[in-house]
Amino acid sequence: MISRSTLYLTDDGRLMTSQEQLALLLDLGGLDSAEAAEIAGVAPSTIATYRKASKGRQVSAVILSRLEAHVLERIGRFAQAAGYELKAIEART
Repeated sequence: MISRSTLYLTDDGRLMTSQEQLALLLDLGGLDSAEAAEIAGVAPSTIATYRKASKGRQVSAVILSRLEAHVLERIGRFAQAAGYELKAIEART
């Protein structure tokens, strides 16, 4: 389980904006806008628009969750291929 409260923290401890989260997921997943759009089920222009700096624009939670699931699954496959054993842990409440 990945804790979003730590995954999306900046170096100075602030929570990333949704646009920063999108950029992080694209970087971690090695995805371009077209690949991200296909995974998220949106037009490539939608991803490109969210990549532009904007103080008011929020990336859809659906887009972020689809990309996050894809990227984390991919990272998990890399870890397993490297010989790491992954197992689920229970979330703290």
